[in-house]
Formats: sequence, C-alpha cells, structure tokens
Amino acid sequence: MSRKRFPTADDTEKMKKKRFAVYLNLEGKKTMIFGSGRQTEETARALAACGSAVTVVTEKPTDGLIRMAGDGTVQLLKEPYRREMIPDAFMVFAWSEDPEVNEDLYAACSCLGIPVTVKNHPEKSRFFTEQEAEEETSAGKVPDKEQRTEAAEAADDVQDTRKETDGDLPDSTAVVMYTDGAARGNPDGPGGYGVVISWKDDGGNPVRREYSQGYIRTTNNRMEMMAAIAGLEKLKGHCDVVLHSDSQYLVRAFNDHWIEGWIRKGWVNSQKKPVKNRDLWERLLKAAKPHRIRFVWVKGHNGDPLNERCDELATSAADGDHLIADPRHSPA
Repeated sequence: MSRKRFPTADDTEKMKKKRFAVYLNLEGKKTMIFGSGRQTEETARALAACGSAVTVVTEKPTDGLIRMAGDGTVQLLKEPYRREMIPDAFMVFAWSEDPEVNEDLYAACSCLGIPVTVKNHPEKSRFFTEQEAEEETSAGKVPDKEQRTEAAEAADDVQDTRKETDGDLPDSTAVVMYTDGAARGNPDGPGGYGVVISWKDDGGNPVRREYSQGYIRTTNNRMEMMAAIAGLEKLKGHCDVVLHSDSQYLVRAFNDHWIEGWIRKGWVNSQKKPVKNRDLWERLLKAAKPHRIRFVWVKGHNGDPLNERCDELATSAADGDHLIADPRHSPA
C-alpha cells in the first residue's frame, strides 16, 4: 500500500474544496511549525499558499527551509523552542524530533486555546468541533458552594485592591475581560454568569469592575454567552478587548469562524440543524461590533485567579435569591 502523500502547495485548491478545516480561514493569520524535514517544508508551502504568515522554528533547518526563508515564503527562527513564542499563533504544528518539546507545545497550546497537531500523536491533534461545542455541558465545572480554591481566595485579595469609585467604564482603551457561566442541573436548572473587567484610567491606575446575575432556568452555554454579552455591553466607545473564557463553545465560534458560516447558511449549523441560542449569538454580535476583540480560551479551574473569580461570581449568582427569567431559554 502506497504511503499517503502530505499535501503540497499544488493541492491548495483541492484542500479548500474538500473543506479541510485545518487549512480554512488562514489568510493573514500566523501559523507556527516546530520541526524540520520534508514534511515541514511541504506543510509550510501549503500554509503559505493559503495566505498564512508561516513561522518555522528549528535549530537545524534543511536547505529547502533556508531557500524558503530566502524567498520570503516563511520566517525562519534558528533557535530553541520557548513557550513565549506561541501566544499570538493561530495554529501550531508540534513536529519536533524531541518528544518533550512536542509534549510541552501540546500543553501550552491547550492552555491558550490554540489548535495544535502533534507529530505521531493523532489523538492529541483533534480539533474541537462545532457539534461537540454545542453539546458541551457543565459536568465537573460547578463545584459545591463550600469548595474554595486557593486561586479563588487569591482573586478575592486582588479584588480588595481595586479602585472603589463608580466612575465611567472604559471608553476607547485597552480592556482585559474575563467571563464565565454556570448552571446547576444543566441543561434545565438555575444558572448565572460572572464578569471581571480590568483597564487603566487616564492616570495609569488599574481599575476593575465585577458583574454577575442569576437566572431561574437556563443552560451552561447560555450563561457563558450572557457573561460575554454583559461585559461587552458595559463598554463605551471603541475598545481593544482581550476576552478570556473557559468555554470552547464561545471562543471557537469566533476564532474558527463558525458564526460566519451559520450566518451564510441562514443560521443552520454543520449538522444542518438550526443553530441553538441564536437570540444570544445575534445579541453578542451586536455588542461586539463597536470593538476590536481577541477571544482567548483558558482552562477552567486551573489556577487562573480571574477565571476562578468569575466562576465564583457565576456560581454565587446561580445560588442567589435574586434570580431573573431567561425568556428565550430552551435546552441547549
């Protein structure tokens, strides 16, 4: 049986027609390949032909990679791998000959929500799909009220240092936003969301605001979306926002352009079914329109103080006494 040939630049149009998800929507986006050899060369050509800005990181570049760097096809970094290299990457290929490097790349990309494919480990190269995102639940996501992590307590300490005045929310500035949603008995119990918004005032002083709300009957996915909506609707003017969420459903819908496909197909998903939570997606698009937003996935309950704080806000709201109705709720 012949060995399957890896796609080359000549296969670009065929790849697009077959809708290979890894190669879609790469125009102007940064992809990084860690490794060398023929496979790296062919992948770099294919990615560059799709409009991607390709960076290859290797201490031992092949002659082919050196030529590609010379003609501007790729950027070549002849230096050791460092984690600081990857945060702004749209996609990563962990193809180093060193398994430890590949393992670290996989771990780092997972934490940052960056799609990654790992050499000789296809089970670690599976991209989160639209269908899986819609089926995402809160299982294991909502701890008992008595459970407080050290990170959540640390977040409380940070909260105590925030600016106490009720001044205006940011207008045309850089904003860091964390959001989280929770649901008890998902998909048909009480739920809530939490939002933390941070920025610097005109004097360079750190400012922080927190918001939360509980709902009588809702789902985890709707609360994840409502957290982002509530945070963005609080902003004024035109802000540069880095929005952190532990919801793949929310982050990948924007970063992987699912929403664009849903709109183009009349709000039908890849399974040819009506998109769930359309009312909130449309509201979120409206809230996001004035701003420039980068969505970043963070792993939940993994020691990030602001993610933990949002989780605490969301679960406290869900367990609170001031619950309101989610008028468009249907199990999702």
